[in-house]
Amino acid sequence: MADPLMPSVVASWSTPELIETFVEAFETASLPRPHWTHQAHLLVALASLGRWGHDQALVHLRERIRAYNEATGTPNSDSSGYHETLTRWFLRAVAAHQARHQELPLPKSLELLLASHLADPASPLEAYSPERLWSVEARRGWVEPDLAPRSLSHVLIIHAVADYGAWKAVFDQAAGMRKAAGEISYQLLRFDDATDTVVHFSAWSSLERARAFFESEELVAIRERAGVKSPEFLYLEEIEQGVL
Repeated sequence: MADPLMPSVVASWSTPELIETFVEAFETASLPRPHWTHQAHLLVALASLGRWGHDQALVHLRERIRAYNEATGTPNSDSSGYHETLTRWFLRAVAAHQARHQELPLPKSLELLLASHLADPASPLEAYSPERLWSVEARRGWVEPDLAPRSLSHVLIIHAVADYGAWKAVFDQAAGMRKAAGEISYQLLRFDDATDTVVHFSAWSSLERARAFFESEELVAIRERAGVKSPEFLYLEEIEQGVL
């Protein structure tokens, strides 16, 4: 489950300038410890990648996280504080996110990142057994994942909408339902020559859960209320993914 975020902290991430202020507070160790959440780690990782690129960002974050821990009373030991494998794993994942959304301004990219499965601190357990991830070896240095990569299921929905604003309001209201049903992340797209056609591309924990959700009577009623016309559903299993 994702860490809770204080509304005042969320509001402070709405512009590049406010994000920079937050990052500076972390780097000078003036950031209150309760604000150093998992989501804050993701924010700092994304900002650092934009500033330095992956390799230098890793060196910088390794140094600054250790320094922040020491300044705020958290020992960097074999059982607490800085964790090398977690830092590298999340930095690689955030770098992949950044590559997919490099055309977006930082606040929007951050918004999508915090809505993705990476906002769950437990997401590395998709790749690691708990025994390996929480070992002293993993905390001290990088260890390779010991679990086979989990392939994601995807759903591609193409539908015309009578009014995008009205549809988006209903879509946003259903975010909690979609997450509870098994949706992990999503993208919304439009055809360049048909602005009333919306494409909803989403990753799911399983196709069975996705089908049960989208084909339920409740979702049929919600789509009708949102003004959806003739939706087309494609249920897809992932074969391979990569970043170039």
